[in-house]
Amino acid sequence: MALKEKGLVVTLREYVFEWESRNNIQNSLRVEGEQQLPLKVEQALYRISQESLANVARHSHASHVTMALLYNTGKVSLTIEDDGCGFNMAQKPKGVGLRSIKERAESIGGQIIIESIPDKGTRIEVTIPIS
Repeated sequence: MALKEKGLVVTLREYVFEWESRNNIQNSLRVEGEQQLPLKVEQALYRISQESLANVARHSHASHVTMALLYNTGKVSLTIEDDGCGFNMAQKPKGVGLRSIKERAESIGGQIIIESIPDKGTRIEVTIPIS
């Protein structure tokens, strides 16, 4: 409902503020080229953000998260990067968080790149085509 009324950027900023307060982890959110997106795309990006931040809070032991929501011609990208403990990409992660993020992105035609290095952090980048 908040997405319909306020849009993705305002709703995401509010969520990030609340999340930061609850988890005592700094979060910087950068937005460039904001534009209206189909509700389905905004919902997916919002849910991906929520799940990613939940993973950071649960697993990363991070002190800082950087988020970027970049609107470009023909695509929108969301990058979430933390300075936490990371994980070994060769080992299958326990839990469903990353799989859920991947499935959500793919359900709207998006692509996802997940990079993580033990003791260096994790980076998730989702790119979704828009018309």
